[in-house]
Amino acid sequence: MRLKESLCLVLLAWHTAAVEADQRFRVGVIAPLSGPLAEYGLAAQNGIELARSQNSNIFSKIDFLYEDSQWDAKQSVSAFNKLRDIEKVQAVFNWGNPTTEAVAPIAEQSKLPLIGMTLDPSVAMGRQYVIRSTNSAGDFAAAIGHYLRSQGYKQMGVVIAANTYVQGLFDGLKHSVGNDISIDIIDRYNLGDQDFRATVSKVRARKYDAIGIFLITGQVSSFYRQLAQQGVALPTFGTDFFESSTEIKMAAGGMNGSVYSHLGITEQFRKDYTARFKNDYQIAYAGNAYDMAVVLGSLFNRSGDLTSEQIMSKLKSVTLHKGIGGEFSFVETPTAGPHYHFPVEIKKIIGEDITVVARG
Repeated sequence: MRLKESLCLVLLAWHTAAVEADQRFRVGVIAPLSGPLAEYGLAAQNGIELARSQNSNIFSKIDFLYEDSQWDAKQSVSAFNKLRDIEKVQAVFNWGNPTTEAVAPIAEQSKLPLIGMTLDPSVAMGRQYVIRSTNSAGDFAAAIGHYLRSQGYKQMGVVIAANTYVQGLFDGLKHSVGNDISIDIIDRYNLGDQDFRATVSKVRARKYDAIGIFLITGQVSSFYRQLAQQGVALPTFGTDFFESSTEIKMAAGGMNGSVYSHLGITEQFRKDYTARFKNDYQIAYAGNAYDMAVVLGSLFNRSGDLTSEQIMSKLKSVTLHKGIGGEFSFVETPTAGPHYHFPVEIKKIIGEDITVVARG
């Protein structure tokens, strides 16, 4: 009799554990945790982990499983396949434009909900299982375009990396400034290039009111140093690649006074984040990941048995949520597609600090 009772208790415990396991919601996170953009991926991971520690009540039955994309499309696809086939996740958060482009078609075909941290609307357009975690490139371009116009600049040039992300920002900027302001591409560079002396010589020879540095991490600081070496001093503007303490320090003062548009964060988040992680590298992306983690925790804690369609419906139901990046909500428009929409800020680098000069 006792043996039967013991067996029943074992079976009951096993059944309870199995039910609880089924109730857990599993989220795959693909981000560049190593490689040239590691500080971005680590910021996203840190943001998620900070959200979990500060909101434990909504994360009791939700797991985040991390995979390193190395900011490489093929690696991202491998990571996605592992999360789908082996880890059996119910949703994926992917950081980065090119990597989201790579996994989005697979997510759609697999009917596995994907939240992409990408500014490219085309990634999610026409797809049922893909949305974006932030605004489109056009929003950020319009914000910086409005600021540049307010400064009275009429003739501007841009040096640009061969990258779809920064190309999208440039296209949006060119559209936003209007026909009465001239803005052209001075030179294009591959992602591994570091010698910009020819471009700097062109800048010296032409009469630009300001120049845009639409290069990536590692290139930005090199370009500024080479500007200084040739004695070129002009107003400059750029992209969210400027929000890097590493780049600012490596530029050796060259980035002082430069402006760019990006997502914002609350001052309390900055304090909490720097206290825990001892840096503020790419903190705006940490804030975006924090907000996405809170959305996922709020919607799916103890919801492990939902269908993909039910998951997408819940993700699209978010309205006027106050987060780290300000008030945001899910929107879907013909030009920007399905995404979470946040306020955009104009930021200026002063010394080695970053200051907000305008909010949209």
